[in-house]
Amino acid sequence: MSRLSFTDFNTFKGTKVWESKRLNNNGVNSVGCFRLPETMSYFYLFPIEEWEKKSFLKDTIQKKDCKMFRYQTSTSLIGGFAPIISVNMKSGLVYFNDGGEDVVFENISAKPVFIDIDLVQK
Repeated sequence: MSRLSFTDFNTFKGTKVWESKRLNNNGVNSVGCFRLPETMSYFYLFPIEEWEKKSFLKDTIQKKDCKMFRYQTSTSLIGGFAPIISVNMKSGLVYFNDGGEDVVFENISAKPVFIDIDLVQK
């Protein structure tokens, strides 16, 4: 199991590394982050927008206890893209999109060193 934590900003006094991150610098705030053991990059999580849920994500099959997010790293920020990822909100495991035309998540999960998400997202 990954080191999964949820931050309650009503009681937390401090700052998180992911609080100031914006999706493509367009004003959408990050709601969490994680890091994989084989990388030094943070993966910043961003909420899925309502129009995405109602259009191309409406038929996406999710695993039990999972929630979809967009993510960006320092590398993907340069390219301006934010792929979709699925996070198991109980175990902290992450499932990457297989990269195809449709959003399909890989069967094998990745185990982050840590994952921290805004409690509101739970």
